This record gives sequence, C-alpha cells and structure tokens, in this order.
Amino acid sequence: FVITAIIAATLLSILYLSRIARDLQEYTFAGNNSTEILLYSSSDLRFNDGEINKILDYIVDSTIGFGVKVKNLGVIDDNENIEKILKKQTNGGKTYIVLDISASNKIINKDTILIRIEKNENYNNNIGFANSIKSKLSKERINILGETKCYNQEFGDKALKIEISNKLTIDEAKKLIDKLLYGIYQSL
Repeated sequence: FVITAIIAATLLSILYLSRIARDLQEYTFAGNNSTEILLYSSSDLRFNDGEINKILDYIVDSTIGFGVKVKNLGVIDDNENIEKILKKQTNGGKTYIVLDISASNKIINKDTILIRIEKNENYNNNIGFANSIKSKLSKERINILGETKCYNQEFGDKALKIEISNKLTIDEAKKLIDKLLYGIYQSL
C-alpha cells in the first residue's frame, strides 16, 4: 500500500508540474509553438539617407533577446513572389505575425505611422491588433486604414502593412520603428 501511495503521489506531482510548464509555455514566447514575425518590405523607396533594408536589419538586430523570432525576408516588390514566399514561410504550428514595413511618399507628416489592414476574414483579428498597438502608443500619430487587398493578410495569424514617411532619415525611422515595436510587443 505504501509503494502504491508513493507512486500515485509521484504521478500526481509530475502531472501537476507538467501542467504548470505548459501554462508557462503558453504565456511566454519560449518553446516550439512560439510567435514568429515575418518581416519584409513591398516598397523599394529610399529614405533620405539610406535604404529600407537598413531598417529591416535594424528591427531584426534590436529584437534579439525579446523571445520572438524575427525573420527578415528583405524587399519583395512583386505580389506573386510575396504570396509564394509567405506561403512557404508560414508552414508549421507557430503563430505568425506578418509585417510589411514600407517607406511611402504619400505620408506627409514625418511622425505618422500608417497601418493598412485588408478587409478579409481576418479583419477583426487584425483591426483588434492594430487598435491595441494604437492604444499602447496613445501619444504617437498612428492612423489605421482598411484596404481591399494588401497581399499579405491571409498568411499570418496577424498581418499588418505599416508605412512610414520616406522623408525620414534612417535614425528618425529607427526611433519611429522602436516605438512601433514597443506597441507590437505590448499587444502580443
């Protein structure tokens, strides 16, 4: 009887500890089922003193240690290539956030971040994510716009097309991107 009680207590302890470990894995970014950000630019516009690739590389370098894997796919300006590459990259059991970060000559105010969201079956999820980012950055100028086709929105669990002004310098763009990343990480 004593051996049976010891075995039962050991099994219950193991089950309880595995439940705690599963809960910890669910609420953190560690583990195999983690969040991965797929980052690319659909625009080859330049900033005042550099290319968009410098910003994409900066995002990857600045997010090391945050527990979220960020994969830089580079500049992809062909819509068919975007779809092929994103379809290939989003296989697996991870949670994918697809970010298209582009420079735009249509944004007049240098401090404005424009978030475009495709009106599709994921619209409610994406608009909720964008509104969460906007509320976390309440002092920043963030505009959210619904679009008919953004070419990235059906591939990730969350997908946003983010545009900043091409009138910025690389350092100004980095500061704006830092604020945006803060809002994204706070919204996850």
